Parts: sequence; structure tokens; C-alpha cells
Amino acid sequence: MDWVTPKLAISGYPSSKTDLSGLTAIVNLDRYTPYTTAVRCEQMPLIDGPGNAPSAIAMVLEKLDELLESGKVLLHCAAGVSRTPFVAALYLAWRHPMEFDEALEFTAQRRSCELNIDLGLLAVADPVLALLGHEEL
Repeated sequence: MDWVTPKLAISGYPSSKTDLSGLTAIVNLDRYTPYTTAVRCEQMPLIDGPGNAPSAIAMVLEKLDELLESGKVLLHCAAGVSRTPFVAALYLAWRHPMEFDEALEFTAQRRSCELNIDLGLLAVADPVLALLGHEEL
């Protein structure tokens, strides 16, 4: 688990060795949840690459924002290399005074593995941020 901010962590598939203590919720970006946990889990599936409606991604960010108000959140998908850092960077660009590219770099610096974000996801960043009312700096 890599902490992007003091309240937001991103990871791949949580294993039995993943320390979930202290988490308020998990936002699962996969279509399935093959594990059980006592931590609240919000199922909000996205797909890698093109095909995600900007409104669907905006809904994930709004839910993430709501959950972060009450505690620490783990954002994850099975591979953890594309959707999780993408959503984390979008969140940072939306809620912090930074551009999306700057937020991606910020997220990359906090990852234990290299970013590998699909171009189809990157193509919808601006439309998603526009839906959320993000203004260019």
C-alpha cells in the first residue's frame, strides 16, 4: 500500500498481509471483490483504457471525496498500475491547487512501482475535471 496523502492510499489487490487497520473505507475499482474484510468497501468499477464515461469517473471521485471526509481510504484495483494512480491524480488535481500532470507526477513519486496509466484513461482526464468544476490554474 502506497500513501499518496496522509488519508489516501493506493494499492493493487489487498492480500492477507495488507495492513488494513486504520482504514475507514476501501474504494474497489474492479468489477469483483473476491476477498472479505471488516472495512467498508465501496464497489465502483472502472475499466482500463477507453470506455469509461467521464460521468462515471466523476462519480468515483465524488464518492472518494465523501469517504475521505470521515477517514483514511484505500483506493485499489487488482493490478493497481493504471486505474488507482489515475483516480488518485484526478482527485489531487480536483481538490488541491495543481494541474493534472503535476498531480500525476506527485502520485508517481509516492508509488513503489512505476506508473503505467493507459492512454485511454489519460484521454478522459480533462472532461472528468471539467464535470467536477476544476478550473485551470
